This record gives sequence, structure tokens and C-alpha cells, in this order.
Amino acid sequence: ISLYSSEPFINEIAKKFKDFLIEYNLNKKMKKFKNSKDFISRQIENYLSELDNLNYKIRQIQMMNNLSLDDAKNPILNELFEIKKKQTSLVFEIQSLNDWLKNPYDENEIITSDPVIQKAITNLLIFKDTLNILLVKFGNSSYEYISVYNAYKKLKEDLKQKVIERIKNLQSQLNLLRKNELKLRNELSSTFETEKEAITLISRKKAIEDIITVLSQRMEEIKIQEAEIVPDFKILEFTEKPYIEIKGRNWLRNLIFSAIFSLFLSVVLVIIKNYTSNVIKELDDLSKFGINKAYIIPEISDENYLPLTILKNRDYRKIIEGHIYLESFRIVVLENSLNNLKLFGITSSIQGDGKSYISINLASTIAMMNKNVILLDCDLRKGDITEMTGNSKKLGLSDILSSNFENLIYNYLENLFVVPKGLTFIDPIAIFSSNKFDEFLKFLKDKFDVIILDLPPILRIAETKIIIDKLENFIFVLRINLTPTDNLREAILRISKEKIKVYIANGFDLSTSYGYKQKYYYISR
Repeated sequence: ISLYSSEPFINEIAKKFKDFLIEYNLNKKMKKFKNSKDFISRQIENYLSELDNLNYKIRQIQMMNNLSLDDAKNPILNELFEIKKKQTSLVFEIQSLNDWLKNPYDENEIITSDPVIQKAITNLLIFKDTLNILLVKFGNSSYEYISVYNAYKKLKEDLKQKVIERIKNLQSQLNLLRKNELKLRNELSSTFETEKEAITLISRKKAIEDIITVLSQRMEEIKIQEAEIVPDFKILEFTEKPYIEIKGRNWLRNLIFSAIFSLFLSVVLVIIKNYTSNVIKELDDLSKFGINKAYIIPEISDENYLPLTILKNRDYRKIIEGHIYLESFRIVVLENSLNNLKLFGITSSIQGDGKSYISINLASTIAMMNKNVILLDCDLRKGDITEMTGNSKKLGLSDILSSNFENLIYNYLENLFVVPKGLTFIDPIAIFSSNKFDEFLKFLKDKFDVIILDLPPILRIAETKIIIDKLENFIFVLRINLTPTDNLREAILRISKEKIKVYIANGFDLSTSYGYKQKYYYISR
């Protein structure tokens, strides 16, 4: 929307702002395409590198053993290559169809050789375009729109059924191919070991060549889409001279108002500065407390790359992308062997440092490593883990004195189990100082690979000290720009430094950090 003013410089600013909007919108779209192209380019690069290694190994085997692996001279080998090629094609199509079933919005993403499905997609896209026209012309409550929309829904349901049937058909074909492959490999079992190795390498080589071809085609499709992008908004022009001219106000009054406002703003800034100067603002501040190494967990803006979300959606392909949100948790686990540590607790100095968020994502990270993990919500007052996992109406830790241990454990996600805070209102000290709690921990040690306790904050919560005395390993969580330095100092004094295995700096702003482009996102001195 354009702005009219009698002042030329204001009109110039309005024009620049309009140009900026268009450029920003286009850059946002271009960034999406750039990310896709960069990802595909990295994949192609990796596969080409693997292809070079395979060619080198194959040549070495042929030269050292004087082997001839000509497909024409070995019909069984030739048939095995064809089977591998078909298997790669079928797996790729099944993956494409399954992805669409999970997110059935863009039919253009479906890659299939089935003419029936291709025809159904074409019909569905025609109906979708028709709906857009009817929406603009008549609105979404018109008879014409509703009639076409109902037909569109039926077509989409039919397409889903066809896709499901196609996946079943492809799975059957794939199983048959695998049986044939096994049969052919058995026929080749009488050959030398070196020849078998060469056959495996060549099969892998052909499969990789097919994958590179598919990725290259996808790259070309993205380039075509990128060339066709346009801004997805329209700027309306209403540049008419206003009926009423606004005269300038008294300059003395403006000057007095500016002085008062400046004074008020200065006072506010001083107050804010005094408040924030007593909190942990950067990693260098930690060295004052004898903390020489802290792992960074960045400020999250996209929950799709968190370990909890990936485990919940079983979207393990995101691990390959190496996103910083996921990798920051994986680095903490692997560099400190948390996946092999039987029992440890996670705590912080005060409420709000994000310890429960860290707890459930570390537990999800370890669960993805094929370990059976159980997470105990020991914060019986607040119970964040209980709320996150949707177990607020189930038995839990507070019911330990009167319930069977098995009844307190719930399978939340794959390899991830939880013990919620429970339903009984009782003094937490009575729970954690009881023999039943010790017996429960011993019971869990026999059943699970890793046991994680999400503890209450150390300061101003009495029962935390009881649990600290029972455990040998802790993770201490602090939050950048939130954890007060005095509270951090007092909390560390209450736990023996030998027990703190890991320090985690949560909420780190990487956009202003010198470590933003480093491979590992922690600081070690």
C-alpha cells in the first residue's frame, strides 16, 4: 500500500520500502530452493565420491586376481544386475508414494510409473485448478464450488486407495525380486571369494549410478521451478492527495516532549542494563565459576529438527541432513557416552532454565540409538515431563508407596518409556527418602539400558538434595541471558563438582555467535 505525503523524502522512503518487500519475498522463496539444491548437491557429491572408491576397488580386484566380470560372459551376473536395478527403482517409488500418504497435499511430488495413478493425478490437478477459479468467482459457499469440491474429495480418496494398492503391488514385486536375487546368489556361491566381492561392488556401483540419475533429474526440476517464481502478493496503489492538510505543530512543544521522552527512555535502559548484567550472557562468563567446558543447545526456531519430534514422527531421514538442533544433542550424548551411562540426573539452579526440555530431547536422542531409555519425572511439584508426554491422569512416582512398579511405567515412543509424577498428593521428601524409591531404581536398572531423572531445581526446593545424595552423575543446565550468576554459584556449591558430568548452556543465540559456522557447537578451553 503506497503512502502519499507532501514531503518528497517520505515518498522516496515508501518507494524503497515497496521495493524491499518485493525483494524480501523473492529472496525468501529463493532461499527455499537454494536449501533444496544444496542438499541434493551434497548427496550427489557423496555418491560420486563413493562411486570413485568402488571403481578403484573393482579395478584392483580384477588386476590382482585376473578376473573377468563381463556381463555378457556371465548371464547369471547380468540377471543379478538387472534385479538390483529394478529393486532400486521399486524402493524409490515406494518411498515417494509413502511420503505422499503421510503428507497428501502436493500431488506433483508423487513419482510413479503407474499410468493409472498418473491419470488420476492429472484429473485431480484439473479439479484443484477449477476449485481455485470457482473460489475467486463465486466464493466457497456457492453451489458450484461445493459440488466441484465434493467431486474433488472423492477423486482424492480414490487416488489414496490407488496409491495404497500400488504400494502393496510394489512390495510384492520387491519381495519376489529379493527371492530371485537370493536364488541367483546361491548359484554363484561356488565362485571364488574375490569374485563375490567384485560382484557385490559392481551391484552397489549400478545402484549408486541409478540414484545419481534420479537426484540429477530432481535438481533439474527444482531449477525449472526456481526460474518461474514470482512474488506471491500484490501491492495495491492508492496514491491520492489527502483532503486535509496537516500543519506542523509548535516546535517548542515538540522539543519539550522529545526531552521528556529521552529522559524516560534512558532510565528504562539503565534499569534493563542493571538487571541483565547479573546473568550469564556468554560462555566466557562460565570460566569465573571454574567451568572449562560447556555444550551449547541453540535457541530453537524449528521444532521439526528436535530429537523428540523426529522420534515421534519416525522421520529418521532428517538425521542425514545434520541439522544443528539435532546434532547439538547428539554431540552431548556421544562425547560423554551418555548412551552407555546407566543412571544420571538432570537439574538446574532455578526454574525456567529448560532442564525438562533438555531431559526429554536427550532421552529421545539416546532412544534413536537403539537403547531402551526410561525418563522419570522427579519434579513432583511442577511435572513438566508428565504434561509433555500426556500422562497427567496416570499413576506415577507419587504412587510408588502403594502401587506395583510395573504399573508406573508407560511406553511413550519407540524405545522411550516414562514414569509420570503420579496422582497421589504427598510430600516429595517422603517419596525420595523411602526404601521403595531405592528399590524402584534397582528394579529399573535390570530392565532398561539408560535411566534419566528429571530433577527439580537445586535452589529453593528441599527434596532435590535427597536425590543428589543418591546419584553419582549429573547434567547441569543453565540458560544464557536468564540464569543469574549468584544462583549459578550457589547451585554448583551444593553439588560436588566431581558429580557434574556435563554442563549445558541452553538458549544460545548462534546468529550472533562466533561459533555459528563451526562443525561442533560447544566451546572447550
